[in-house]
Amino acid sequence: MSTTFLGNLQLELVQGDDYLEADARALHVYGRAVCWPPAVDSVRFLVFEPNDCGSLPVATVLPLAVIDIEGTFVPATSTTPADAKFDIPRAESLKLAPGVRRYMLEVRGLLASGSVITMARGQLTVLSSQL
Repeated sequence: MSTTFLGNLQLELVQGDDYLEADARALHVYGRAVCWPPAVDSVRFLVFEPNDCGSLPVATVLPLAVIDIEGTFVPATSTTPADAKFDIPRAESLKLAPGVRRYMLEVRGLLASGSVITMARGQLTVLSSQL
C-alpha cells in the first residue's frame, strides 16, 4: 500500500439517514498509517455508480458521481492523525440505492498548488431504510 493512499475502505450507510457533525455522526476518514500532505486546501467525498459491465470501450466509460460533497480537512499533529470530515445530509443519502458494495467511493484533496490527489478509495454498501 502506498504511504499516501488509503485503499480497500468499506463503508455502510443507511439510505435516508443524516450523517451530520451536529449529531456526532459525520463521516470521518482518518489518515492513519499514511502521510497525507499537510497543504490540503479542501477535500471532497465522491460516490460513483460502478462502470458499465464492459459493454463500452474503457476510454468512453466514466463513472457517474451520485454524491459530491465538500468537507473539511485537519492536518495530522504529533498526537492525532489527519482527518477528512464530511456531513452527509438525508437529501444526499436518499440518492443512493440499496445494495452490498453497490458504489465506489473516493476522498479527493485539492492541494495549495492546485494539484488534485486521491487520498482514499473504497466501496460503499447502502442499507435500505425502514422509514
